[in-house]
This record gives sequence, C-alpha cells and structure tokens, in this order.
Amino acid sequence: MSKLTRLTAVPVSIKLGDELYRLSPLSLKSWAVLETWAEEEAFRKARRLLEAAGKGAPEVITKTIWDKALAEAGGGYSACTDTFASVAMFAFLSLKFEHPELTLDTVQDLLSTVNMEELREKLNTVNGIEDVPKNLKTPATEKEPEKKTGESSSAT
Repeated sequence: MSKLTRLTAVPVSIKLGDELYRLSPLSLKSWAVLETWAEEEAFRKARRLLEAAGKGAPEVITKTIWDKALAEAGGGYSACTDTFASVAMFAFLSLKFEHPELTLDTVQDLLSTVNMEELREKLNTVNGIEDVPKNLKTPATEKEPEKKTGESSSAT
C-alpha cells in the first residue's frame, strides 16, 4: 500500500449489477487472508491437475505440477491475479468492510456483470498497488536481470 493510500484510505465506487458498491482498502488481516487463500489455491489446483493426470502420470509431469504450485504459493496473491477466483476473493475482501452482508458466492455472481480489467484497476487503486505485470515472475523463479556491457555491479 502506498503512503498516499494509507493516508487517504478512500473507498472507490463500482457498479455491480444494478447497485453501486464501495471497494475499501484491505486491512492487514484481510491481506493475510488473501495471501493464505492464494497459497492454498495453488495447491488445490495442483491436486486437481494431478488427479486429472492419473496415478500413472510420468514423474516429470507430477514434478512440473508441484514445482509450479510451489512457485505460485511462494508468490502469494500476485502469482495468481489472472484467475477469476483470485480477483473474486480480492473483491469480496475489499467489499465486505462496507457491505458485511455480502458473501463470496454473492460477489462471484455480481462480478459476472463487471468488466474485470476495470475491477482489477479499482482494486489496485484503492489498495495502492501499482499495475501488476501480466507475466509476473515469482520470487522463486525470478532471475537477476542481465547487465549491459560496461555496467558495474557495485554502487558508486
């Protein structure tokens, strides 16, 4: 969260269905819930893929599935922001501060009427998040950028 967002913490309005709702910045507790959910979701997805592959799947496939799950889990929410489920959970946590009557199921139903890019932008704005790149590398897979010829690795 940026300093400005922390200082202002102003909810952002969004139309879902026929009603106007207000997205609020997540509390630290809500961020923890979202990150835990994202980590668990990575492993749920891996288990579904392994089940679909079957017990006789080659070891390289099972290893690849688990490696990807570990990388996604290590990246927390940012590693899975392109899924409907993750955006829905983010929106649910952001909405429930001012709309405690909403359930995750209700939010998922309401999201069928919204432009997902607009929703992501508003969630990012209200929470002080800069644009998340589409092909975000997780800490587990991120490589050091290559240095251009003549660049020094030490600060001068």
